[in-house]
Amino acid sequence: MLVKEDHRDLQTSTGPMRVYFYQPNLLEYPHAKFPGVVVFTEIYQVTGPLHRFCRQIASQGYVVACNESFHEFEVPGVAIPYDVEGTDRGNRYKVEKKLVAYDEDATLAIDALVAHPNCNGRIGAT
Repeated sequence: MLVKEDHRDLQTSTGPMRVYFYQPNLLEYPHAKFPGVVVFTEIYQVTGPLHRFCRQIASQGYVVACNESFHEFEVPGVAIPYDVEGTDRGNRYKVEKKLVAYDEDATLAIDALVAHPNCNGRIGAT
């Protein structure tokens, strides 16, 4: 199945957070509704493998939202490299980020997915 991708920058109490959206692309049915899935990132943010994972889920008939976890520390669109420095950086961020900020990010990502025009309001998470 073809997949359409876009992103939105949502405002949080600590600055903008980029959320990527992936959805089935049915040209004949542009207003089709699908269940949604929120995908939470690992310490490297939204990397190539995570983009592929989200596309795979969308190709099975879901609208997917995936937010950047460390938007307080990185500019939008930056993936942390899979190397020693990147691993140290991501591990440092996961400790420095406040727990309330994780909760706010999750709530905003879920709300954005539920409000997505092609989401039917039924969602899950991975």
